Amino acid sequence: MMPGVLKEKNYLHPLVLWLMFLLWYLIFADNFFFAAQNKLEHLIAEQSFLLFNRMPEEANEITIIAIDEASRRRLNLKWPWRRSVTADLIRRIAAHSPKVIGLDIVFAGKSLPEEDRALTSALKSHPYVTLGYVLYKNSREIPLKEFIDAAHSIGFVNKPLREGLVTKTRLFNVNAENEVAFSLETEILISYLGLNRSDIRVNQSGISLKEGLFIPSPQGITTLNYLAHPAGLRIIPASAVLENTINPLDLRNKIVLVGATDPLIHDEYPTPLGVLPGVTIVANSLLTVMSQRFV
Repeated sequence: MMPGVLKEKNYLHPLVLWLMFLLWYLIFADNFFFAAQNKLEHLIAEQSFLLFNRMPEEANEITIIAIDEASRRRLNLKWPWRRSVTADLIRRIAAHSPKVIGLDIVFAGKSLPEEDRALTSALKSHPYVTLGYVLYKNSREIPLKEFIDAAHSIGFVNKPLREGLVTKTRLFNVNAENEVAFSLETEILISYLGLNRSDIRVNQSGISLKEGLFIPSPQGITTLNYLAHPAGLRIIPASAVLENTINPLDLRNKIVLVGATDPLIHDEYPTPLGVLPGVTIVANSLLTVMSQRFV
């Protein structure tokens, strides 16, 4: 059965490559080229994941716009970017009619008035923009009020750590006053499905949605099923959007996540797949729920 499956899925070529890389690694391990071996380990892990894990169809509904190293160099910018640059990025994304724009960026603190006005205006350029914020036990790090008012919703971006790894995701939180707060990906999903707050029920077992979807998440937490390696996700450099060199179909009617992948920004976290940018973890959290492939 296995050869037939490989032929049907067109996995034979990557399997051969993976075996070749594995053989090379076994021959030279602990002897030569430590830096090259380190890169090879990541490549082997990536090829193994792509070979043995079926990407959910829902991955086609997600596009990541990456604030990456290549964009920083190409645009000659330093992080944090001026908010007017991010405003331009949001407007250009909105122009291609995505279903939802999720910003895995926390716009805390004030900038120059003209910069803040530009961002506020851009957040109003699309009806479904979700902002990120950080939720602490007794406080929050949230965007400016004018940004919150301009956006459709906000959701917290932080994830629980278990033994030093991000293996779970928090989808909602209930505070001492019995107030419910949702994560960035939950807010994105609510907008994507076109739901109202009255369509959502939360209890200690999880979230029930009007669409008949139940998300098992005891106390708001569920195991994060890493269904998509970053290499398998649709990731577009922010510079390509700003320079208008993208395929509009990659954004139209999609969930568009905007987040940092540049190592200098330090928005990376240890996971079972290695150290991943936060925005790709949000994408996997979304995919876990959208595909109903809960662990």
